[in-house]
Amino acid sequence: MNRLETEFTTAGIDFSKVGFYDDPNFLICEQRNHRYLETYAEYVLTKKYAPEYIERAKKEIPFIANLLNEELIKDGRLGACIDISIGLSRILEQEGFWNYIPKGSLTIDFPAATKIQKKFFYTANFGNFDAGHVWVVAPPFTVIDLSVKQQPYQDKAAEYLPNFICSTSEIGTKANDSDIISPEGIVYMKMHGINNGMNHIKPDWKEFLVKFKSIEVKENNVVLKYITTGISAPDMPIEKVETLRVSGRITIEIYNDIIIPKLKEFRESNQ
Repeated sequence: MNRLETEFTTAGIDFSKVGFYDDPNFLICEQRNHRYLETYAEYVLTKKYAPEYIERAKKEIPFIANLLNEELIKDGRLGACIDISIGLSRILEQEGFWNYIPKGSLTIDFPAATKIQKKFFYTANFGNFDAGHVWVVAPPFTVIDLSVKQQPYQDKAAEYLPNFICSTSEIGTKANDSDIISPEGIVYMKMHGINNGMNHIKPDWKEFLVKFKSIEVKENNVVLKYITTGISAPDMPIEKVETLRVSGRITIEIYNDIIIPKLKEFRESNQ
C-alpha cells in the first residue's frame, strides 16, 4: 500500500469505492482536519487506473459533460459553477468515475484582436477567501468546466469561449498572486506589510501547488489558467442535491431522465 492507502486503512476508511469521502470514518477525520478532503483529491490524482477505465472515461465523461452543459444552456442560468460542478461530480460517481471538485481562481486571456479585457475570477479579496470559480477533475481530464461560457460577462467574452471545457491538458502555469487576489486585496495586504499574499493566506502554498498544480488550457486562442486553492465536495447524496435545478429538474432527475437513457444509447451505438 502507498502512503495514502496506509493512512486510510489506519483510519478505518474503505477507499475502494468512488466517493469514499462520504465514509463515516472519513468524515470523522475531516472534523479533526478541515482540509482532509485534500487527501481524497490527491488519491484521485495519483491512483493507478486500468487502461480499460481510461478508455471508457475518455469516451463517456465528455458525453456526460456535454449533456449536462446542454441543460444548463437551455435553462439560461449564469454563474452556476458551484452547483453544476456538484451535480456533475455526483453524476460521474454514479457511473463509477473518480473525480473531485477544485475551488480556486480562473484567469481568461483573450487574443489582442478581440479587444476583450482579461477576465479574473479572484479567490481572495479584503481578507475574504472563497471560491472564485469551481470546476471538476476526473482523470484523465484535468479540467471539466461546464459554466465557463455561462457567466455574467459584461462584454462579448462569451462569444469567444467554448460551451464547456473538458481538457486533458497537462500544461503547468505559474500561480501568481495577481491571478488569485484582487488588486484591492493586494493593496490592502501591502498596507499591512504583507507582500507574498498566498504564502500568508496558505502557509503551505508551495507544497500545495506541487500536489495540485495550476493548469493552462487553450481553446480557440483563448488561454484559461485554472489555479486550485482548495478542494470541495458535495455534502449531500445525489438524491438530495437540490441546489442544481435546470429547466425544472434537480440533479437526480437530470440523471434519471436524461443522462441514463442517452448514455445507454451512446454505449449501444459504440459497441
